[in-house]
Amino acid sequence: TSECVIVAFQATQSQNALTKVHLCITFPSKAYYISKDLESKLSGLTLPIHPHKVNILSYELVAELKKMHGTITDLQLERARRIFESFLHEINAKTLSS
Repeated sequence: TSECVIVAFQATQSQNALTKVHLCITFPSKAYYISKDLESKLSGLTLPIHPHKVNILSYELVAELKKMHGTITDLQLERARRIFESFLHEINAKTLSS
């Protein structure tokens, strides 16, 4: 559990955009992360989200986590980044299939 990462993501799709975005990442016994700035960047994004934009957002997430929480390991950072990206790619897949 020392390398564990728990991610909660919730958003509403309104027409072709994300709204009411909420994101929380927990690193048990170390830190938790909620960023109104990142939630704001995600809110209003037109769907599907371009893969380059997904990449930019995920690395901004990692940079902010590194800056704010020095106890988070590189493995945890990578896990958080990949889980976050997978949520956005899943939203894209659902958008493209509907």
